[in-house]
Amino acid sequence: PRPAMTVNPLNLAAGCPATVSSTYKGGGADLTDGDISDGFWQTKLVPFPQSCTLDLRKSRAFSQVVVHQYGPGFEMTDYELAVSDDAKTFRSLVRKKARSEVELEIDVPPSQGRFVRITSHATVNPTYPTTFREVEVFEKPRPPSARSHAPGSEAPGRGRRRSSASPRRSDAPASEPLASRLASIQADHQQERAMRGLDFLGG
Repeated sequence: PRPAMTVNPLNLAAGCPATVSSTYKGGGADLTDGDISDGFWQTKLVPFPQSCTLDLRKSRAFSQVVVHQYGPGFEMTDYELAVSDDAKTFRSLVRKKARSEVELEIDVPPSQGRFVRITSHATVNPTYPTTFREVEVFEKPRPPSARSHAPGSEAPGRGRRRSSASPRRSDAPASEPLASRLASIQADHQQERAMRGLDFLGG
């Protein structure tokens, strides 16, 4: 069994209900379960726009929404963030037309509301209007150290690969032990050759 993920205690959306406009794989529950390593909500071959709406259960103050998209090739290129008090009338906070990052941080002025909606109006691959792993809501923007380092770089049906923008911390030190071992082996060989030279001279 996979180890349980630790839910960010500052994530206002953790465990909250979420509804989606349509679904090809997964559903709203995948967006707030705290697990970005497995499970996602995806739409396919449906017209834009497509959206998901998170119910924070009560009106909450927030200033950042983080959308964990599946990976390169599935990013939104036109998206909107809106908020509502009754899930009927929404106030648009952000509308941006640009290729988004896989781990999309949407910063807004301090805002208030119960329902938070992310709408996709266009994507890099229009076959899939949305492919989201998780959506998080924070009262204050996360520090850079809180950014996810996994997985974020694989696509459905493709092998996993590490994102060049977010290398795993465990990868960096891997070359140090190897370099030490090579230096040690080289020193041993040099010592062995020296000893052989001494034996030859002494014989």
